[in-house]
This record gives sequence, structure tokens and C-alpha cells, in this order.
Amino acid sequence: MVIHAQTTSGKTISLTLPINCTVKTLYKNNENLTGIPFSEQRIIIDGKRVSFDSTLELYNLGLARNNLIYFNPILVV
Repeated sequence: MVIHAQTTSGKTISLTLPINCTVKTLYKNNENLTGIPFSEQRIIIDGKRVSFDSTLELYNLGLARNNLIYFNPILVV
């Protein structure tokens, strides 16, 4: 499935992942594409933070849905 992810800077990226992959895999793919370290990411789906070990399927990211999620880098001071 294709997921469109938007960063806080407004940039949209597209990721192609199987629906049964974990959220952790999504984080790692985002790190490879954007350079935002895994530890500094927060993924929001339907206004909620997601669990690393959950699958994308659990969050109903199926074909019938507009798969737009948000990657929010954590502010590190």
C-alpha cells in the first residue's frame, strides 16, 4: 500500500509498505527518506500517537482510505 506522509515543514513523502508491517518499520523508512532520526520522530494517525509494535492494518490504513499520516519531529533542546 502507498502511504502519504506529511512532515511538520509541510513536505509530503510517499512510502510503499505492506499493510501488515509494523509502525516501527514505518519509522525506519521515514528515517531513510527524510533523515529525521528514528528517536526524534512521532507518528500521528487520526490525531493519536501510535505504538511501535502495532501493524499499519490495526490503524485501518487500508486501500479505501486516504492514507495521510503526519511525522512530527520531537524538539530536542
